[in-house]
Amino acid sequence: MQAKVTNFDLKHNICCRLDKILPKMKPFEDILEFIERSRIKKALTDKHKA
Repeated sequence: MQAKVTNFDLKHNICCRLDKILPKMKPFEDILEFIERSRIKKALTDKHKA
């Protein structure tokens, strides 16, 4: 059985900016507050070397 080859784009491995100050993030304030309190924030916002 051969391993499946996937096309990995480096842009898929980027951190996200979860900043309540940004105007486009206004609708997501409740979600941002939840993420702030949870441990997943570090995984979403840390920069990792590809």
